[in-house]
Amino acid sequence: MALQSPKNFSTQKTRIKLVLGIIIFFFFCLSLHLFNLQVIQGSREGEKVYANTSQNVDILLPRRGTIYDRSGKVLAQSVDCYRVDIRPAEIKPENRPEVASKLSQILRIPEEKILELFAKYNEPFPLNRQIDSEMADKVKNLSLPGVDILPSEKRVYPYGALAAHILGFVHPDFGFNGREELFGLEGIEAAFESTLHGSPGVVVQYFSPIGEKLPIPPSQMQPVENGKDIVLTIGTTIQNITETALEKAVQEKKARSGCAIVFDVKSGEILALASFPDFNPNNWSSVKKEDLQNIATQFSYEPGSAIKFVVGAAALEEGVVESDTIVEDDGPIVIDGNIFSCPPEFGGPHGKQNLYQLFKNSCNVGFIKLGQMLGIDRMYKYFKLFGFGSPSNFELPASLGKVTPQDEWSKSDLAAVSFGYGLEVTPLQLASAFQIISNDGKYVPLHIVKEIRENGKAIESFDFTFTKQVITKRTALQLREALKGPVEGKVPQGLDQYGVFGKTGTARAWKDGQYTDLNNTTFVGAFPIDNPRIGILVNINEPQVEFAYAVRVCVPVFMEIAAKIVDIMRFPLP
Repeated sequence: MALQSPKNFSTQKTRIKLVLGIIIFFFFCLSLHLFNLQVIQGSREGEKVYANTSQNVDILLPRRGTIYDRSGKVLAQSVDCYRVDIRPAEIKPENRPEVASKLSQILRIPEEKILELFAKYNEPFPLNRQIDSEMADKVKNLSLPGVDILPSEKRVYPYGALAAHILGFVHPDFGFNGREELFGLEGIEAAFESTLHGSPGVVVQYFSPIGEKLPIPPSQMQPVENGKDIVLTIGTTIQNITETALEKAVQEKKARSGCAIVFDVKSGEILALASFPDFNPNNWSSVKKEDLQNIATQFSYEPGSAIKFVVGAAALEEGVVESDTIVEDDGPIVIDGNIFSCPPEFGGPHGKQNLYQLFKNSCNVGFIKLGQMLGIDRMYKYFKLFGFGSPSNFELPASLGKVTPQDEWSKSDLAAVSFGYGLEVTPLQLASAFQIISNDGKYVPLHIVKEIRENGKAIESFDFTFTKQVITKRTALQLREALKGPVEGKVPQGLDQYGVFGKTGTARAWKDGQYTDLNNTTFVGAFPIDNPRIGILVNINEPQVEFAYAVRVCVPVFMEIAAKIVDIMRFPLP
């Protein structure tokens, strides 16, 4: 076969390109036509369809998250229930007594009360927000005019008053699009409202002119996001032990209030936090307002001698004393016209003392002299280093306490703060400061939330192992040894083999601008001394008994809680 000439080959190649171009152009035009028919025209036709329909907007309320203790026990959860709503305008006046009578028998609400509400409200109102399915069915079966049964949500606290000041409570209120929802008012319920609450969903359902449901366009759907779960660091067993011991002491000592905090000195996890008087979050509306105060975090007071471990830490860290340095209490001292002393009924004057003896005797004159050795600048520095008068990142609402600005201190103020007057702290701040002593000088923030979960999986964990070194390990070890003095001879058998250290504090209660005859008492301590694990603070306010001092009021409560924790946690012998 003869070969084609270059000219003929070129002409054939051009024809092939032309045919391919025509084919491509044809399919391009066809694609445009199909796109116009299926997407643009289809969309317009869809709009025409939905434009001629009715619609119903349905709000999907989220399920509130659950609160667990550290071992997974439920402390607060939401359960399904029903509510009874009344539309007074649809109940004829002559029918109201009959309607009230029938509802009263099922809902156990006095008939007179229901009639009062009928007369009071013209607009729809909730008669009962939380009834079970059995009650709901009974009311439904009555088919009463102007009476609606609607799905609702109830918050349940299975352990009643246990950990009430930690958990807080919720209150029904109108939220998204006027639908009633639960909102946290106190405690973790309020502090983590956005985490627990979740986000409502929205579904717009369209109906044809003859009432048939139409497919829901994706753009008309917003999925509901249920609330996330929270796991706390507390455990129900230690929490119960702590609350029981605290309540017994407050009642026996006829005290106004009290609190106790149990914490892991290494991790900063709070294992129990109790405040008394307490309340039942299942029935919070009947509680007195003052009983809602969390004494551990919101009560500020002058700590008295409990602050002396901070003064001792500052003196050791700055090198103004050593463990064997002798400080003499040779009687009253006068500063700016104010007399300071250790009275005879408290063993004063105490004479010459080393650091251990200073703490054992809780010698005010001795600690005033330590304060003078440090001076205003260094004393103020250490109060701030230990966290007093400063905001914390604690999860629950907490008071700042009060430390007077440094430039306002006088020599007399320096003397007063050296033994715990002239400043205010919260029990939580005092416990946090003692954690530093117990953890070899390392600060780890006390915290009560362990993790946040979604669909059973942890999405955020709170694990603090080390934040900053406040004092040296050497200072902390020296101080712990000296702090054995205040509990010498007071540790019960069995617990004594672990070694307990701590500091008592007793100060006059301040009320209405003056000191009263009542005391606020505190003891904060930890154990075992060689490798501290557990810290405990006990604070009992205004006990009305003879010898109302911390050593008599708070120390026994500490020892009771500590002994039971040792038994539960099975501490190895040192």
